[in-house]
Amino acid sequence: MSANAAFAQQADSKDVAAKAAEEAPETITVTGSRLTSKNVVSSSPVQTITEQAFDVVGAVDTIDLLNTLPAFTRAQDTSFANGANGTSTLDLRGLGSIRTLVLMNGKRLPPGSPTPGGYPSDINLIPAQLIQRVEVVTGGASAVYGSDAVSGVANFIMKRDFSGFEIDGLFGFNQSNNNSLDAQQRLIAAGITPRTGSDTGNPTFDVSAVFGASLGEGRGNVTGYIRYMRNDGLNQSERDFSQCALSLGANPNPICLGAPTGPFPTNFILTPVLAPGATTAIPLRNPDGSILLDANGNPRTSAALALQPDGSVRDGTNSFNFNPFNPLRRQVERINAGFSGYYNLTDSIEAYAEFGFTKSTSPQVIAPSGGFGSEITRVNCDNPVLTVQMRQLFCGSASLTGPWPRDVDNDRYVQAQVQRRFVEGGPRTDERTLTNFRTVYGVKGDIAENVKFDVFGQWSETSLDRLQTNNVTRTPLLNALDIVTDPATGQPACRVAVQGTDRNCVPFITNYNPNGTNDPRLRAYLDTPTLTRGKTSQVMFGGTLQSDLGAFGIASPWAEDGISLLIGAEYRKETLVTRPDATASSGQLLAGAGALLPGDGETQITEFFAETSIPLVQGRPFFDSLALTGAVRRSEYKSRNNLTGVRGGEFAPVSYALGISWAPVKELRLRGQYQRAIRAPNILELFLPVNTGLANVADPCSGFAGTNQAPTRPLSACQRTGVSAAQYGAIPPSGAQVNIRTGGNPNLQPEVADTVTLGAVFQPSFVSNLSISLDYFNIRVKEAVGTVPAVFTIERCLDSGAPEFCSLINRGPDGSLTFRGEPPSFVDQRTQNIAGLSTSGIDAQINYAHDIGGLGRLNWNYAATYLFAFKTTPIAGGFTANCVGKYDLQCELPRFRYRHSLTTTWRTPWTVDIALNWRYQSAVDRILSINPTTGVPVTWTEAGRGNFTGARLNAESYIDLTAFWTVTKGLQLRAGVRNLLDNDPPVVPQFNPAPSFTVEGNTVSGVYEAVGRFIFVGANVSF
Repeated sequence: MSANAAFAQQADSKDVAAKAAEEAPETITVTGSRLTSKNVVSSSPVQTITEQAFDVVGAVDTIDLLNTLPAFTRAQDTSFANGANGTSTLDLRGLGSIRTLVLMNGKRLPPGSPTPGGYPSDINLIPAQLIQRVEVVTGGASAVYGSDAVSGVANFIMKRDFSGFEIDGLFGFNQSNNNSLDAQQRLIAAGITPRTGSDTGNPTFDVSAVFGASLGEGRGNVTGYIRYMRNDGLNQSERDFSQCALSLGANPNPICLGAPTGPFPTNFILTPVLAPGATTAIPLRNPDGSILLDANGNPRTSAALALQPDGSVRDGTNSFNFNPFNPLRRQVERINAGFSGYYNLTDSIEAYAEFGFTKSTSPQVIAPSGGFGSEITRVNCDNPVLTVQMRQLFCGSASLTGPWPRDVDNDRYVQAQVQRRFVEGGPRTDERTLTNFRTVYGVKGDIAENVKFDVFGQWSETSLDRLQTNNVTRTPLLNALDIVTDPATGQPACRVAVQGTDRNCVPFITNYNPNGTNDPRLRAYLDTPTLTRGKTSQVMFGGTLQSDLGAFGIASPWAEDGISLLIGAEYRKETLVTRPDATASSGQLLAGAGALLPGDGETQITEFFAETSIPLVQGRPFFDSLALTGAVRRSEYKSRNNLTGVRGGEFAPVSYALGISWAPVKELRLRGQYQRAIRAPNILELFLPVNTGLANVADPCSGFAGTNQAPTRPLSACQRTGVSAAQYGAIPPSGAQVNIRTGGNPNLQPEVADTVTLGAVFQPSFVSNLSISLDYFNIRVKEAVGTVPAVFTIERCLDSGAPEFCSLINRGPDGSLTFRGEPPSFVDQRTQNIAGLSTSGIDAQINYAHDIGGLGRLNWNYAATYLFAFKTTPIAGGFTANCVGKYDLQCELPRFRYRHSLTTTWRTPWTVDIALNWRYQSAVDRILSINPTTGVPVTWTEAGRGNFTGARLNAESYIDLTAFWTVTKGLQLRAGVRNLLDNDPPVVPQFNPAPSFTVEGNTVSGVYEAVGRFIFVGANVSF
């Protein structure tokens, strides 16, 4: 990004201010305040990341660098497969990306995507090649910037006065040695050939150009940019640890298993069937017609059956290893282009403008579609492809013409869930293209001496084109499975084709006969490509007036500077529209996709705010400076669902802040701030259409008694979740997924957060080039908007029977949580003001530079976070669990006690600079259960299962190494390796039990390096 190889994470806003003052000596603005002043002092801690930091780790996506910083937690990025929405979002303090406000040049970025989970701002809109620095503020900043700034603010400051022409290019790829002995042994045991030896992939190209020129003899500047970036992605099949989905169970060492819900070959699930007026279920039969008995000699009325390669069926279920199809790193192609500029209309009035265009395409490729759970619930007994064994089991008779005892409706159909992956169709593709236009325009300057103004407008629109292919659709699959003998040919054919109602239907032969042959046209028949379009827009107008009241004599008698006061107003309107096509909105897509329902909502916000800085004492003994800061904002929200006319989200919260900064001497400054922050629920949280999807959770009450898939929890516990005594032991196995119901809630109220920061900055005069800062933070969020994870709901209901959890579980007529008929089964995960979140800890930052004589100069930049607490209260009135050093269940992602980033840069005298970056994160323990009375998490280790894979994720250190060579004044070359030692990520089995968060490739991708080394070379040419 730059010909200067120095790397810095500046610790303090005073450092930033000093640097900025040299560039623009009149006034400066520091993130966390709108005030501009010659002597700006912030009471909030500000961490600054310079542009050179991106080059040190070879960051192509901005998110890749920021997620390595201790204060950030993984959110949306290209490591997501299931659950990806095509955006990259920031999550400061682990409180959720929706609570981190993202700014560019102090202006709010728009919503990222109209899809569920996509509302947080997408930082892919930010032109990486124009970044001058990133300022990160911890703690609520709603009084200054408005809603969403609960955990803090990330402000991307762009280059302003660029003149000339600069081209920057990078090529990189991932490499791994694939030398995990444990992984290879598991694969061999499962009959899978392991990936071994050196493996390269994910070629990555990033080319950008920046060009700028001064205008009107220095009265202005215009800077343009264009960038093209592409990476090909990396599949889980390309790393030994992720080749096979792992299941844990009772064995400490996981096995290759996969997902039994979507299997290959087919599973058939038979549940008890009663004849009209009967009180006992119809028994199943053996191929010879005799009654099938269990181990105790009792007639069996239910079974889970797996199709075998020879065409027979056996007790049990088949699984499917979906991992090889899924990405560890998604493919991305992105174009950024735009310009920014300003022009001094007069000596005191400046007009400014920004324009940006971004188009990002990311195909989300995942395992083949099919019939999951109870999406297909019948088999026709006059099917000629059924074997005698199948017909006896399914229908109760081997006859092709009937009668069939289990056909109690005399319609030729019997109950049998059909579960199968349509591997013949290949993997599903969910390609999302996000196109964004953003403009900012305004005028600022002086309208009188010591009175400044800034009026601006901004408009942004993000459109979504979501193309889904290779998704099996319900009606064609039902038709293809309903096979009869064609009287004209004597061959198997679709019933609807014989009847003439759908002559295009192609029979799905291999669903019943693995050795059969399908007509090649079957793939096209089952797949109906779907297109969903959506749009988010943001229109915003605002203005501020600021005055240095010292010019009017309003100042402390002990201070040279007067009181600064700023007042302002803003209006913002955000809209969100989604329009799925008929196939998607009708619920025809299978594999748990659910119906994609249309949405159309809007929110209008009118805000008035004020901010002040009050210097109390300056230049006195023990009071080099003492200042107070304050801010207040009143916001009026009005929201509406334009499809239904329902209104919601109408409230007028007030946020405010009080701060103090005291420097007893120039070398030491103490600071503190209290903020009352708010976050209003967004359009998706208010009005997302109610829908049913899938969660990777096992139902421990499902399964057939007397088989190897019997329920794992006792009847007494399962009854709390809605299972009857008659259903217990006869519920179809859930595999590893259950239905969940999601949707918005127009009755939501704003979140309220109280944030406290206390800190000190020490820059001793007796040690040159040393800066030390320590900052304590405490953030408490009340009435947090969110959902209760299904796995947590089920476990808490089983353990405690608490109605606040058990009322969220709705079982189907068969007692399952996979039933898709009427009434449907589901675990309710609709949005609500659930309870609370809080976190507290200390940030430490140390910057030091030291000359080493003729060998050049060494720079050290250290940034660390130590957590005291990360507490979650999942539902109002529930217990609170401290998640520090733990993961899973209500804690979800790993919550590290300690993380740091330490960069050492050697600026040699030979035009070569070398940067070594050490990233560290402490160990975490997996939670097995949570005490239902005290809320204290019980880890696997504490429960005597410390030898189980994933029970403890050990501390991890990553080393990044980069070298820069300044060949000439206008040419710099660079080369480096991220994750130099090719650390393998810790293994977290994906099933039995499934973690409460999305696990990709048997690890926490995005939190740990999962794709091996990233080796890169780059060049920067400037004219």
